[in-house]
Amino acid sequence: MSTAVTMQELELEPGLRRHARIVMTGWVVCVIPLLAFTIGYLLLHLPGIDRALWRSASLQAHLVTAAIPGHR
Repeated sequence: MSTAVTMQELELEPGLRRHARIVMTGWVVCVIPLLAFTIGYLLLHLPGIDRALWRSASLQAHLVTAAIPGHR
């Protein structure tokens, strides 16, 4: 006598219900292109973002170092 349980015995209802499958498919169809567009946009504009970030950080560092001697 075998004590192994088959997959068919474990699964009462295989997969998702129809409504849940439709919702998940719609979500994937919307999110994947949006994610691809966002990553592409970020990669395309990353040099400008990087320049602005470093310029802003440098300005803040200069302002902080200039303000330290005048602080009481």
